[in-house]
Amino acid sequence: MAGLACGLLGLGLMGTGWWKDSPAPERHVAAGLEQLAAGVLEEAQLQLLVNLARRNPRVRGLGPLFEGALATAEGRPEEGLRLLSTFEPGEVSRVPLLMTLAQTLQAVGKSQDAAQVYQEVLKHDERSLKARYALSEYWYQRGAITRAMYELEQITRFDSQQGRAWTALGQHSFDFGLVPQAERYLRNALDCQPGAEIRRQICLDLGQCLFQQHDFEGALEFFDQAEPGPVTAAWRAEVLAALGREDESRTALADAQRLGPADRTVRLATAKLALQWSEPREALTAMQAGVAENPLDRDFQFQLAQAWSALGETAEADAARARFAELDRLADRYSELNTQASDRPDDIPLRVELAELAEKLGRIPQAASWRRAVRLIEQQRSVPPPR
Repeated sequence: MAGLACGLLGLGLMGTGWWKDSPAPERHVAAGLEQLAAGVLEEAQLQLLVNLARRNPRVRGLGPLFEGALATAEGRPEEGLRLLSTFEPGEVSRVPLLMTLAQTLQAVGKSQDAAQVYQEVLKHDERSLKARYALSEYWYQRGAITRAMYELEQITRFDSQQGRAWTALGQHSFDFGLVPQAERYLRNALDCQPGAEIRRQICLDLGQCLFQQHDFEGALEFFDQAEPGPVTAAWRAEVLAALGREDESRTALADAQRLGPADRTVRLATAKLALQWSEPREALTAMQAGVAENPLDRDFQFQLAQAWSALGETAEADAARARFAELDRLADRYSELNTQASDRPDDIPLRVELAELAEKLGRIPQAASWRRAVRLIEQQRSVPPPR
């Protein structure tokens, strides 16, 4: 399929400025080309463009492009691909074709070919946010996070009001333990005036960033703006305790336990605060419940060891520490390979090991993500090379 894109690019030009001083229908077609170049596929608009191309001899040559885009918008990407393969682009229609072709290839599951075409789009228009978002998602799905972040950084360089990109950069940075960098990105996301729901999530993430940097007053300010719920209440309990406001902390923890008694964040907060308040039996109860649900949770094992130790149960504490040490070793290996994955985007064995490590650590969503990345690469390798 990559050969299809290359073949289309080598075809003839229609000429530039062909719509200047043209009648209204042709100006409408010109606006439609601009929309396609931006990645906009609206069925009603495309149907109108198809009709205009059929009636107007001066723009009839654009018919296959508009018809292919319409087929893709209507959920018929295979037909769209066939129609696009018959279109001979000119200078003004080259980027609209590339963008439409990339979206169509995505729709038929040819993500690697789509990524190659999006790269071609950027050669003509490096400011194409649609192409850069698509490439960022492509690299993210393959586990090449630093490459995904590069595209997001380019988006914010061209348009500093792209809150979606700032938010993703903040979350990726936080996952990599780059907390000050994550804070900076997330503050930029807030400056973009996101919607209420997204803003509340950003505030929760920012609160965690500041908590990890021991800015407890700042963290509390953001937790107070986050979405109410068990996770937010648990974090509020921890930060209030850090500020020495025990009564308020106990109230917030009680709210968290009422709203989400089985939530992981709530259980961890319960154990940490119970140990801080010299109530090891409460910590033990929370961690035994957590370990029963997920014995592979490294943080649960650590807090369990702390609780047993505070109760003077040496043998049980040593056993929990041993389990924690093994999980910690696996987590370090996972972190190491996760970093390497960005520089080795086609390495299947590395991703298989990451999936296995994630499963051993009880990180089921991450394991599933790595296995999807493996399937993606395998599918791409099974596609016959272009003739």
